[in-house]
Amino acid sequence: MHSDDKHVPLSVFYIVKNADYKLEESLKSVSWADEIVIVDSGSTDRSVQIAEQCGAKVIHHEWEGYGRQKRFAEDQCSNPWVLNLDGDEVLSKELQHEIKNLSLHNDDIAFNMRWRDFWFTRMGHSKQRAKRRVRLYDRTKVRFRDHPSHDSVVVDKALVKKLDGFVIHYPFASLSHATEKINSYTDMTSSIRAKPPTTLELLTVFPMTFFKAYIFRRYFLCGMDGLVLSVVYAYQRFLRLAKTWERFAKEKQTENTA
Repeated sequence: MHSDDKHVPLSVFYIVKNADYKLEESLKSVSWADEIVIVDSGSTDRSVQIAEQCGAKVIHHEWEGYGRQKRFAEDQCSNPWVLNLDGDEVLSKELQHEIKNLSLHNDDIAFNMRWRDFWFTRMGHSKQRAKRRVRLYDRTKVRFRDHPSHDSVVVDKALVKKLDGFVIHYPFASLSHATEKINSYTDMTSSIRAKPPTTLELLTVFPMTFFKAYIFRRYFLCGMDGLVLSVVYAYQRFLRLAKTWERFAKEKQTENTA
């Protein structure tokens, strides 16, 4: 990255817990960055060891929720311009080259990039609708939301520029791994929902999420991988609501027996 032929230093930051599945590959894809910061919230696998071996600065910090944890990580970075990745995300060679050679202007504050999933046995189809996320930005001008479950950068979309390269996302090592991640994630998100779901929400969330993934996002182009992943995503959304219902039902039962 450069501005007026001057090098613009870049910090890359992660928040991790038990992310050794793809962490080393992810870190190698950003090894050229000026600084790599990893905020770990209690890993019991090889995540910390891998991070230290790859030259990252490791900071231990108790889990505060997605948005808040990322804001903490932003504050640990030495440079204004930052790139955020998760431990299961790897920059493609094209995106690495694009960021390294990016020409910044005075009005630049944020860039979004495309995501492509690598599923159980194959890469997502090139004709799928690629998600775009803001992950490269000037942290002195925009930041992640201060929210326990949502982790998006707060920025006016009109001010965001686009990069062409892909981030390759490896969400699950296996269905067993998917089940573990879903159970952990839904435990957290269901615990902070302010009200119980309605009967209609519980009835419709699974088919609507499946339809959105399989048809609208074109997962059907990816054969059995796309079918299975659509069901996995639908199950995750349903389980979050079902656990929320369970929490409120138990609280009500406790009140009635008190």
